[in-house]
Formats: sequence, C-alpha cells, structure tokens
Amino acid sequence: MTVVDGGKLLVAKPTFIRVVGWISILFFLFGTIGAWRAGAYKPAMIFLVFVGLGLFLVLFSGTLEMNSEIIIFHTYLKRYQIRWDEVTHLELDRVGSTMVFWGENKRLVGMGPYYWQGADRKDMLLLVATQIDKLGLTVRQSEKAMFRRSKNTRVRA
Repeated sequence: MTVVDGGKLLVAKPTFIRVVGWISILFFLFGTIGAWRAGAYKPAMIFLVFVGLGLFLVLFSGTLEMNSEIIIFHTYLKRYQIRWDEVTHLELDRVGSTMVFWGENKRLVGMGPYYWQGADRKDMLLLVATQIDKLGLTVRQSEKAMFRRSKNTRVRA
C-alpha cells in the first residue's frame, strides 16, 4: 500500500470530542453569565466548573499523526513523538479510546482508534497492524491506559 509505505503522515482528529467541548463551553458559559446576572452566584460557580471541563476537552484532545517511521501526538499546548523503532509494546484500554506506545523509559499516550476520525482512519489502522506484525510488538489491554501520561517524548516546538 503506497500510503503506508510512502512516508506520508496519516492524520486522525478527534472532531467529535472537540465539538462536544465547544458546545459545553458555550452552553455553560451562557448559563454562568445568566446565573451571575440573576444573583445566583453558587449555581454560576457550578456552571463555571463545566466550562472548565469543556475547555479541558478542547485543549487536550490532540491530533494523532503517524507514518511507518514516527508517531506524533499534539494538542494545542504540547507535542509528543516517538519513533516506531523505539516502541516495545502497545497498551489499549478495553474500548480503544486510549493507546499507549511504550518504549524503553518512554511512553507516548494518545487517543485510541475509537476516536480516530478522518479520511486516514482506515489507513492508520492498517499501518498500526502492519507495524505490530513487522516489529513483533505485543498489544496489552489494561484500564490503566486511560490514566497514563506521556513520559520522555515531549518535543519542544
């Protein structure tokens, strides 16, 4: 397949998560302003918490890019990358919402196939399966994957 072997970066964006984040920001910000203007300060603070959660969704739902050499995960705030030849095994949660690429004293945590959207989704699935076979990687299932953080893979932009 030329897309996988050609070195072109395949891209998956979490469009659904970002849309939910923006809708929650707008909805709860409207509720915060309305409650504040009505003098209901405690409900306004509760609405403000949900605005923060929406902001978290928008800022930390990153884009995953990969080709046969490198994996890149970047958010609005940070960028992480690891080379396929550094990956020793992969970890997924049960649903496939989080994927962890483990290397020696490294790990890159990105969104899993459950959230991959875009034209390159099928090619990315094929690329990951190809790399698992080619490199002899093991895939582990663990609910801890959802709580892992990237380590030693941050790239200064």
